[in-house]
Amino acid sequence: MKPNKEIFIEQLPKVELHAHINGSLSNETLCKLSQLKYGTDAKHTEKYHLLTKMDLIDAFEKFKYAHELTDTPEAVALATECVIRDFSDDNVVYVELRSTPRSTMKMTKDEYIMAVIDTILKMKSQLPSILVKLIVSINRRESIESAEENGSLASKYAKLHPNIVCGVDLSGDPASKKFSDFEPILAKARETGLKLALHCGEIDDQDEISAMLKFGMHRLGHGTFIKGENEEILLKNNEIALECCLTSNLLCGVVPTYSDHHFWRFYKNGHPVVICTDDFGVFSTSLSKELQIASDTFNLSSDDLIKLSRGAIDCSFASDDEKPIVHGKIDSFAKDAIGF
Repeated sequence: MKPNKEIFIEQLPKVELHAHINGSLSNETLCKLSQLKYGTDAKHTEKYHLLTKMDLIDAFEKFKYAHELTDTPEAVALATECVIRDFSDDNVVYVELRSTPRSTMKMTKDEYIMAVIDTILKMKSQLPSILVKLIVSINRRESIESAEENGSLASKYAKLHPNIVCGVDLSGDPASKKFSDFEPILAKARETGLKLALHCGEIDDQDEISAMLKFGMHRLGHGTFIKGENEEILLKNNEIALECCLTSNLLCGVVPTYSDHHFWRFYKNGHPVVICTDDFGVFSTSLSKELQIASDTFNLSSDDLIKLSRGAIDCSFASDDEKPIVHGKIDSFAKDAIGF
């Protein structure tokens, strides 16, 4: 029989703000995508079935597989649908998915992003309990020209679908290019009304961390190496919420143990912090598991966990009309959860 806290966390209406579509493909989804592309040919499908237990090298192979398999609008749509269903099954009631538009021999960037948007619209009627948004990613590994194109696509589709496209993400290898290279693109996106959720502090580059915090953003992804007093002041003064991905950071080797994770330092000081999965497919986790880890590691109470869900929707890019709806789900659960 499951402990009360585990049941409580499973039933808690949850909010996910940092999830990459291609990193959130379960083994089952990878198999569906491989069959869509290759049929039932065992030599193509076998490797996806094998990824049930893995080390970090195997984990990042999943990214390569995901990109290999999502090279058509049909595959992108299937991947997006499966990710939304998996989050819904975990009782996530609000999720902001992020993805970098890609062009392939069989798909343009516009077709990629429309496949995601069309699927979100379709799932709205099939799974009305979950509200889904899209953050368009800019990958630091790609060219500045590609980054400019993705920024323009974000603005274009935010105008066409303002209830879905809500922000821009900067992610990818932080050592590949300087943040200053992307500042004009991000500034332009912000001027058009898009929110910024930028990966920052993934490596120990204090100059870049300071530059990014001074530039400003609405939310910050990871922030593992934010450690200076001035940087923490900038974080607080600019009201930048922190997206914390416990298992991702542990498996990537940037924190030695869960108890060493910087989540606790910011949470106990009252800074807005959100627990996220990052890539639940790659790291074999779920938002329920991440909250369970946080609860066990930092001795969080049921009230703390409800507070985290409420805080997450406050930090989200949901509209002023949408936030009360999600808050209502959390409040209704809290009212009925006295027995836990």
